[in-house]
Amino acid sequence: MKSTLTTAIIATNNDGIIYQFNEGAETLLGYSASEMIGFKKTTFFLLDEEFKQFKKDILSQYKNENSDVDPYQLLAQNDGYDAREWTIIKKDGTSFIANSILTPIKNENGESIGYLRIIRDITEQKKIESELLRKNQALNAAEKLTMVGNWQLDVITNDVIWSVNLYNIFGIDPKEILIYDTFFSYVHPDDKELVSISIEKSKKDKKFYDLLHRIQLKNGKIKTIQLLGEVILDKDGNLIEMMGTCQDVTEQRMAEIKFKGLLESAPDAMVIVNEYGEIQLINKQAENLFGYTPEELINKSVELLIPHRDNNEQNTNHKSFFEAPKTRKMGEGKDLYGINKQGKEIPIQISLSPLKTEEGLLVSTAIRDITVQKKIESDLLRKNQVLNAAEKITMTGNWQWDTVINNVKWSSNLFNIFEVDPKETLNFETYFGFVHPDDKETVSKSFEKSRTDKHFYDLLHRIISTSGKIKSIQLLGEVVTDDADNVIEIIGTCQDVTQQRMAEIKFKGLLESAPDAMVIVNEYGKIQLINKQAEKLFGYVSEELINKPVELLIPQKDNNKHITHRKSFFEAPKTRKMGEGRDLYGINKQGKEIPIQISLSPLKTEEGLLVSAAIRDITNQKKAEKKILEANESLEVLAQKLTLQNTQLADFVHITSHNLRAPVSNLNSLLEIYNLAETEDEKVLLFDKFEIVINHLTETLNTLIEALKTKNEESSNLENISFDDILNKTKEILTGQIIKTKAKITSDFSKKANITYNKVYLESIFLNLLSNALKYKSDDRNPEIFIHSEFENGVLKLKFKDNGLGINLKRHGHKLFGLNKVFHRHPDAKGVGLFMTKVQVEAMGGKITVESEVHVGSTFCINFNKQRIDNE
Repeated sequence: MKSTLTTAIIATNNDGIIYQFNEGAETLLGYSASEMIGFKKTTFFLLDEEFKQFKKDILSQYKNENSDVDPYQLLAQNDGYDAREWTIIKKDGTSFIANSILTPIKNENGESIGYLRIIRDITEQKKIESELLRKNQALNAAEKLTMVGNWQLDVITNDVIWSVNLYNIFGIDPKEILIYDTFFSYVHPDDKELVSISIEKSKKDKKFYDLLHRIQLKNGKIKTIQLLGEVILDKDGNLIEMMGTCQDVTEQRMAEIKFKGLLESAPDAMVIVNEYGEIQLINKQAENLFGYTPEELINKSVELLIPHRDNNEQNTNHKSFFEAPKTRKMGEGKDLYGINKQGKEIPIQISLSPLKTEEGLLVSTAIRDITVQKKIESDLLRKNQVLNAAEKITMTGNWQWDTVINNVKWSSNLFNIFEVDPKETLNFETYFGFVHPDDKETVSKSFEKSRTDKHFYDLLHRIISTSGKIKSIQLLGEVVTDDADNVIEIIGTCQDVTQQRMAEIKFKGLLESAPDAMVIVNEYGKIQLINKQAEKLFGYVSEELINKPVELLIPQKDNNKHITHRKSFFEAPKTRKMGEGRDLYGINKQGKEIPIQISLSPLKTEEGLLVSAAIRDITNQKKAEKKILEANESLEVLAQKLTLQNTQLADFVHITSHNLRAPVSNLNSLLEIYNLAETEDEKVLLFDKFEIVINHLTETLNTLIEALKTKNEESSNLENISFDDILNKTKEILTGQIIKTKAKITSDFSKKANITYNKVYLESIFLNLLSNALKYKSDDRNPEIFIHSEFENGVLKLKFKDNGLGINLKRHGHKLFGLNKVFHRHPDAKGVGLFMTKVQVEAMGGKITVESEVHVGSTFCINFNKQRIDNE
């Protein structure tokens, strides 16, 4: 690591004769000063092709077409300098990548007296940049070479000479005459004493001490600089001059601060240790965990935090890690313990990561207190024992099927159900081999459908166990997918329901032998079972009625009464006739009403209380038939309900497609900006915005799904919403478009900050109106959008004002909010947004209007329902 801290300084006169070749140059290039001083060797360590490119660049920079001109002379004539990366050839023929600064040396009269080349080996720095960029996203901006300048201080006259770039670092006019006090005036007030003491010590010891301190520019900006240099003595050993380099290391210092910030924000205790096992750094979590202050641990052996009995093993592990450093967990399969300041042992988990630094390789140790986890594991072990016992009692087992590698895991009781040796290796074919031959096709199709639909379909089938027993099993499960929505696993339970099936078969036999239609209903009014007589009476097959409301078999006019009667029966269940003294009717699949008699009986089962309804057709007893007008009315009501549901579904589809288009378009905009980004810092910032937009896209999807559930449940789904929250979320979703269009968005919700409203609708309204303002911006100016709330005659209004293209209301006003109507030639115009916005506003009892002028802009005004505001 020495080379990364060594600076080579080579000075030549105007004839190219070397008169200064410092120790850094000897170290980096492999030549001694005696081999170089007095000789003309300005390019001996440079590659020909790089020197040719350097010459070409200098000639181009100063628009000189004379190919014979000396580029060094041309630099001096123009008071210029050159800073670039070179491939430096050492004496032994090897090479390294260096940052080289070439600048003319001038005397007090401003005359060029030679050239100064400053070389720093950046090979290791380049490697560190690449490694940090790959390993740590939080620290992905590795150290880069920043602006470097060179300087000379005449300690006798106090005069100072700076290169041009050093003026740039300090923000000083290059024409300004400098002395040491000029430099000192820029030193940060808090660092002046440090700098003064260091310079005086360098003068006294005749040795330059590297110096890191802050400067404050005239504009108030604070920078951190690194001073490297050496002293020059006369023949009598008197100090006459100091010279060296100044590097702006502000970004590096910020990176250090950021690293410490990341260390402190880590959820685990972090302990940084060197190869000698000495602690170099800890965070607050480590202080809290072990009870020590940093001063008590820094440079102390890490064994201080480990029980004495484990010290030898720790030393062995530490050495082996540095021999083959890689990120890994420590002591896998073993219980690890730390020990705090009070001597109390703490169960811990440890993760090790190598950390390359200028001081050498360190190990970053993440330590997690697993005291609670240990307790949970103990509780889990106990619960597993209870679960195993419960599985035996209920004749249930659980299973996992890794569909990628076809590996199957069973719980111990599942081996018992199938009568399989628990040591046997399992896969899907193992299970499938036990399936009853008559059920194999059903099972195969069911699993294929589950994988295709990514939804497990409950499955009841028979197996033949190892001993030849035929059993009925019930499979319940869940399909697991990866981030790419590929099925990777199916998990679930398997219950031996042989006895229940036998009881069901016996019960069904009794049910089928009954002379009347039998309908079994649960407490929620859902049909659980019917017999053949019921199928014949109502014209449905069993599959059409199971888990459907029993009201399907009752004329609609009687449904409300029936629901009330059903609830009262479950409150006081007893065998009785239903509707005594009244005419009762059922309704069949064709809509025909049937006069019936009903007897009710409570039926206790493992699934809860059911009601058994014996239904008898008494058509012949009634001796009267009449057409049932209610059937047509029922069908019409059902058709209206279906039409309304179709309309709501279409509305939801439009909302979904439109609301998802904006964030997807925003992601495309961010990607375009990312591809145009010139620096790593810009790309890192854009990556953060990618994450925000993707999170909002996920949130939008989840919200829309919840909205669909809400519609199905016929709930208004109102909540108190902040306008600021909705606007901030919308701006984050549209980040890419806002950046791309340089839009300025302001708001004022001081008159009314929130509203009780449908959140999905309000988010959609903001997204549609704001994205339209960006989409239809004027080509002549940056978008300016102002959103504010106001009260007028007791009515809350929300206004969106922009300076975009505007709309010709005389021409388009009558169709402005129509579906699929567009008014500008824009590739993304679909004619859905304003239509959706109008539908959503009016659905909540409000009204939307617009004022617009072509080439000036538009103002959309939403008048909210006054009653809604009064009820808040």
